[in-house]
Amino acid sequence: MGKKLRSMWVFCVILVAVILAGCGSDSYDMAVNGTASGTYGEKESVMGDGFVVNESTEDSSTTTALEEDAGVSTNRKIIERVHISVQTKEFDALIEKLNAEISTIGGYVENSSISGNGYGDVSGRYADFTVRIPADASDAFSAFVSENSTVTNKEVETEDVTLSYVDMESRVSALETEKATLERLLAEAGTMADVISIQDRLTEVIYEIESVKSKLRTYDNLIEYTTVTIQISEVERVDVVEKQTVWEEIKTNLVENFENVGHGFERFFVFVVSSIPYLLVIGGLVAIILVVIVVYRRKKSGK
Repeated sequence: MGKKLRSMWVFCVILVAVILAGCGSDSYDMAVNGTASGTYGEKESVMGDGFVVNESTEDSSTTTALEEDAGVSTNRKIIERVHISVQTKEFDALIEKLNAEISTIGGYVENSSISGNGYGDVSGRYADFTVRIPADASDAFSAFVSENSTVTNKEVETEDVTLSYVDMESRVSALETEKATLERLLAEAGTMADVISIQDRLTEVIYEIESVKSKLRTYDNLIEYTTVTIQISEVERVDVVEKQTVWEEIKTNLVENFENVGHGFERFFVFVVSSIPYLLVIGGLVAIILVVIVVYRRKKSGK
């Protein structure tokens, strides 16, 4: 009888722990899926004409109320992403400077690619970089890029994940408490059925703890390092992004048109010179055909 009561007691404790964990899991899922997280995003776009647009996806009063409820208004968890498009006449030098600066400030290149400058390419080269920069050096790095190239487009996106982060921390704390309880029960279990039941739940709890901690580590990395994507275009002249007067615009267009005509003659000259082997072959074939025609006519007239 004593063993039955003990088994019933163990079963009830496990059932209560599972119910509590389930409630915590629902709260965590709602936070991660955004249904009750209270997070917001902000996007700042800086185009070539210098206009800045800010967009907020959540009412500020709602956000403030949620922040106060969570008690996390003084320790925000912000993920920042920056997208920059630039032009340069010194392609290789710019890439070398960027790599040096990234290394100096403690960042790293996540991926990169360079294309163009192949056979027959008329336009310049292109490069795409995705780099991770320490969050506190993000503004300085963006300024460095602007100083060493011509920025044609810049976008800054921020995402507040504070509430999701706090929910996940609470979830880990609840799971750790449940884990300690299950370990104590496992040590006191008197039957094999109790041992198996407690061990199964303990395995699930340990897996959940590692899963949530992995997500927290991912958040930490995204928060500590700003993701910066840079698109670099090699050009012979950079686009003018500042406002011009009518006469300045006419002058700019005239210069561009003369340069285009000059490039056209240049490309034609290159085409003709590079086609000389083909022209020689074609000329030789034409000469042979003419000789054959002349010989044929002479023979025919001699008869």
